[in-house]
This record gives sequence, structure tokens and C-alpha cells, in this order.
Amino acid sequence: MFHICNINGSHNINNIIESFVESINIKRTDRVLVKPNLVSLEGYPYTTDIYIINTIIKQLRKLGVYNITLGDGPCPDQGVVFDKTYENKALEVQAIRDFHSGLRNTKSFSDEYNFYMSHEQSINAYLRFFFKQLNSNFELYPEVSFTDLFSAENGIPIYSVELSDYGILKHLDLSHFDVIINLPVLKQHTTVGFTATVKNFYGIITPFCKVSIHKYKKVGAILEYLSKYLREFNIYSLLDCRNIPDAQRPIWGDLRIVKTNYIIYGDDIIQIDNEAKKILESYGLKKGGSDEHYVNFIQGKC
Repeated sequence: MFHICNINGSHNINNIIESFVESINIKRTDRVLVKPNLVSLEGYPYTTDIYIINTIIKQLRKLGVYNITLGDGPCPDQGVVFDKTYENKALEVQAIRDFHSGLRNTKSFSDEYNFYMSHEQSINAYLRFFFKQLNSNFELYPEVSFTDLFSAENGIPIYSVELSDYGILKHLDLSHFDVIINLPVLKQHTTVGFTATVKNFYGIITPFCKVSIHKYKKVGAILEYLSKYLREFNIYSLLDCRNIPDAQRPIWGDLRIVKTNYIIYGDDIIQIDNEAKKILESYGLKKGGSDEHYVNFIQGKC
């Protein structure tokens, strides 16, 4: 099942969302994960549009579905500077880059782990602040709040798998849920070219593994693994391509946002990502990411 819609045409966003929810095979008793992109506090289009989230929650409630987890597991790198004071944004950004540089320069896994853990207190404090701030900044549907998927209260088990080209990868076990509603936004990405349907599930990877993957430049290979892992589950995705930004504004400083008015939804994550890639190319937005593994994979080249 696959649909591509243009808001300028015969579709409007409410009709699209309604059709999307109607396409989901769901029961009242299902445990549902609604997985937006909550990578930062910036708001739409860098993160999922709150209007889309609220409208989907409202539609689910109308269907009698109440066992809903709304959350993400954002990358902790901005947390390394959370409890420090900087004279300006440039110094803060440099400190984040220094963290990644320090991680890359560690000589062994134990050194790498210890370097990361030396920042753990700041990272944990940041994540607590992050979700508190999200719930303060945005008005969500009644009795719903954003949650850290890794919090103990969610009780989602951790799944471990050994990958030949990476090592031991740890991520959330999505069998905890009956239905997963994936709500990514299409963005350019400095490493793999773009963020879309599969990349949104980067949020289920444990925080340490997230930064470790970047160190070893294995993002594309991990996305291939995720795309195969996700096939086991009842996943429905709505990819918002209406406004395409260039990565994260606070870190990389690029203010460009390209308006396309496209929304894609369906249950085939690879098909949606391939279509997203075509949209980017049609607008001249193909970013020269250094890691082409995932792009080659979805095109059947590896």
C-alpha cells in the first residue's frame, strides 16, 4: 500500500491523515507506538508537525484506541553541553563537535565507552529537560504526552544483535507493540544524504550506540539492518515532504527550506524512501553524503 499526495492538488492535509489512519489495520486492544521525529526542540519542519500528531491521535481515539505510546529516543550529543554555559552559540556548537572528535580519537572500545560515560550525567539531565520542554512547548491532544522511549516507565525491552560490520548493536525491541505509526519528516542529511522513513527509526537505537555508529561511519549499514528488522512488524508510515530543510539548523546553520507540498504514506518503508529520494532529486536537493550504503541498498545495488 502506497500513496503520494500533493497538498496543492485535490488533497488537503485532513483528508490525507484520515485516509492514512483508515488504511491502518488496528484493533481497540492493540498496543500502539506513535513514533514522530523529535530530534530537537526546533519544531516543524525539523521535527514532526504537531498538527499531524494531534490529528492522528484524535482519529485513533475515535476508533477506541487508547493504549498509545508517543515518543522517541533522540540522539544525546547535544546533551554533552547541557549543564555548561557558553558565551555564544558558536562555542556551544564547537563543544559538541569536540565531543564527537574526542570519541573518534579513542583507541579502544573501553576508552570509547568511558569517554561517553564521562558525559552521562549531562546527557541524562538534558534528556529529562528535553522531554519536559517538549511537553511544555507544544499543545498535545488531551491526556497525551511525549515520552523518552528508553525511560523505565515505558518498560520496552532492549534487543541486542551482533553485526559483522559493526559489532553489538542494541536497540528497543519493537515486538512490545502491535502497531507502529511512523511519522518522519523528509530532511537532507550530511552523512547518508537524507532522513526519511527508515532513518526515523534511528530513535530506537540506544544512546551510546547512536554516537558510536557515527564514530565508525556505519550509519548507512545500520539503516540497511533496520530496514530488514522492521519488516517483521506492523508499521504504517506517513512521510511529510511538504517543507524540506537542510539537516539541523542549530548545529549546521543552513536556513534553506524547500517547499514541495508532498506527503507520502503507506506500509512499504523502502518504497517510500525511494520515492522521497526522487522528490529530493527533482528539486535538485541530492546532498552528497559520504555514506552511500543505504541509498545503494534501497536501489538494489548491494
